[in-house]
Amino acid sequence: MRVPEELVERAVRTGEREALAALVAAAQSDIFHLLLSRLGDATEAEDATQETFRQVLESLKTLREPRAFPGWIYRIALDKARQARRARAAEKRTLSALAARTSASGEHAMHPAEQAEIREKVR
Repeated sequence: MRVPEELVERAVRTGEREALAALVAAAQSDIFHLLLSRLGDATEAEDATQETFRQVLESLKTLREPRAFPGWIYRIALDKARQARRARAAEKRTLSALAARTSASGEHAMHPAEQAEIREKVR
Protein backbone atom coordinates (compact mmCIF):
# COMPACT_ATOMS: atom_id res chain seq x y z
CA MET A 1 0.00 0.00 0.00
CA ARG A 2 1.43 3.32 -1.01
CA VAL A 3 0.04 6.16 1.05
CA PRO A 4 2.17 9.29 1.27
CA GLU A 5 3.28 9.96 4.85
CA GLU A 6 2.55 13.67 4.35
CA LEU A 7 -1.07 12.81 3.57
CA VAL A 8 -1.37 10.71 6.72
CA GLU A 9 0.26 13.46 8.79
CA ARG A 10 -2.11 16.05 7.35
CA ALA A 11 -5.16 13.87 7.98
CA VAL A 12 -4.06 13.13 11.57
CA ARG A 13 -2.99 16.67 12.39
CA THR A 14 -5.83 18.65 10.82
CA GLY A 15 -8.65 16.18 10.22
CA GLU A 16 -9.14 18.09 7.00
CA ARG A 17 -11.96 16.59 4.94
CA GLU A 18 -9.94 16.59 1.68
CA ALA A 19 -6.99 14.86 3.36
CA LEU A 20 -9.27 12.21 4.88
CA ALA A 21 -10.98 11.59 1.53
CA ALA A 22 -7.61 11.28 -0.21
CA LEU A 23 -6.41 8.88 2.49
CA VAL A 24 -9.47 6.67 2.03
CA ALA A 25 -9.10 6.78 -1.76
CA ALA A 26 -5.43 5.80 -1.52
CA ALA A 27 -6.05 2.77 0.68
CA GLN A 28 -9.55 1.58 -0.21
CA SER A 29 -8.70 -0.76 -3.07
CA ASP A 30 -5.92 -2.54 -1.15
CA ILE A 31 -8.13 -2.98 1.90
CA PHE A 32 -11.06 -4.27 -0.15
CA HIS A 33 -8.87 -6.84 -1.92
CA LEU A 34 -7.34 -7.97 1.37
CA LEU A 35 -10.80 -8.46 2.86
CA LEU A 36 -12.10 -10.17 -0.27
CA SER A 37 -9.23 -12.67 -0.07
CA ARG A 38 -10.02 -13.33 3.60
CA LEU A 39 -13.81 -13.48 3.34
CA GLY A 40 -14.34 -14.85 -0.16
CA ASP A 41 -17.52 -12.81 -0.65
CA ALA A 42 -17.64 -9.39 -2.30
CA THR A 43 -20.63 -8.15 -0.30
CA GLU A 44 -19.04 -9.12 3.01
CA ALA A 45 -15.74 -7.58 1.87
CA GLU A 46 -17.50 -4.31 0.99
CA ASP A 47 -19.20 -4.22 4.39
CA ALA A 48 -15.95 -5.00 6.21
CA THR A 49 -14.12 -2.36 4.15
CA GLN A 50 -16.70 0.22 5.14
CA GLU A 51 -16.41 -0.79 8.80
CA THR A 52 -12.62 -0.62 8.56
CA PHE A 53 -12.68 2.95 7.30
CA ARG A 54 -15.32 3.95 9.82
CA GLN A 55 -13.00 2.80 12.58
CA VAL A 56 -9.96 4.37 10.89
CA LEU A 57 -11.67 7.74 10.71
CA GLU A 58 -12.79 7.49 14.34
CA SER A 59 -9.34 6.42 15.58
CA LEU A 60 -6.98 8.29 13.27
CA LYS A 61 -6.04 10.81 15.97
CA THR A 62 -4.56 7.93 18.00
CA LEU A 63 -2.03 7.05 15.28
CA ARG A 64 1.28 8.31 16.64
CA GLU A 65 3.57 7.44 13.74
CA PRO A 66 2.27 8.23 10.22
CA ARG A 67 4.66 5.74 8.58
CA ALA A 68 2.95 2.99 10.60
CA PHE A 69 -0.36 3.69 8.83
CA PRO A 70 -0.27 0.70 6.41
CA GLY A 71 0.30 -1.85 9.17
CA TRP A 72 -2.20 -0.12 11.43
CA ILE A 73 -4.99 -0.15 8.86
CA TYR A 74 -4.21 -3.76 7.87
CA ARG A 75 -4.60 -4.83 11.50
CA ILE A 76 -7.95 -3.06 11.70
CA ALA A 77 -9.08 -4.70 8.44
CA LEU A 78 -8.00 -8.17 9.58
CA ASP A 79 -9.93 -7.67 12.80
CA LYS A 80 -13.03 -6.77 10.77
CA ALA A 81 -12.52 -9.94 8.70
CA ARG A 82 -12.38 -12.05 11.88
CA GLN A 83 -15.55 -10.38 13.16
CA ALA A 84 -17.33 -11.05 9.86
CA ARG A 85 -16.29 -14.72 9.87
CA ARG A 86 -17.48 -15.11 13.48
CA ALA A 87 -20.81 -13.49 12.59
CA ARG A 88 -21.19 -15.77 9.56
CA ALA A 89 -20.46 -18.85 11.70
CA ALA A 90 -22.96 -17.73 14.34
CA GLU A 91 -25.64 -17.21 11.69
CA LYS A 92 -25.01 -20.69 10.28
CA ARG A 93 -25.28 -22.23 13.76
CA THR A 94 -28.55 -20.39 14.37
CA LEU A 95 -30.00 -21.43 11.03
CA SER A 96 -28.87 -25.04 11.54
CA ALA A 97 -30.44 -25.14 14.99
CA LEU A 98 -33.67 -23.66 13.66
CA ALA A 99 -33.79 -26.13 10.77
CA ALA A 100 -33.03 -29.07 13.10
CA ARG A 101 -35.67 -27.97 15.62
CA THR A 102 -38.27 -27.59 12.90
CA SER A 103 -37.34 -30.94 11.38
CA ALA A 104 -37.25 -32.77 14.74
CA SER A 105 -40.59 -31.43 15.89
CA GLY A 106 -42.22 -32.44 12.65
CA GLU A 107 -43.45 -28.92 12.17
CA HIS A 108 -44.02 -27.87 8.65
CA ALA A 109 -45.25 -24.42 9.54
CA MET A 110 -42.70 -22.83 7.26
CA HIS A 111 -43.44 -22.48 3.63
CA PRO A 112 -41.32 -24.82 1.49
CA ALA A 113 -39.58 -21.80 -0.06
CA GLU A 114 -38.53 -20.63 3.42
CA GLN A 115 -37.26 -24.11 4.25
CA ALA A 116 -35.25 -24.17 1.00
CA GLU A 117 -33.80 -20.76 1.77
CA ILE A 118 -32.69 -21.89 5.23
CA ARG A 119 -31.14 -25.06 3.79
CA GLU A 120 -29.27 -22.97 1.20
CA LYS A 121 -27.95 -20.59 3.84
CA VAL A 122 -26.82 -23.49 5.99
CA ARG A 123 -24.96 -24.98 3.03
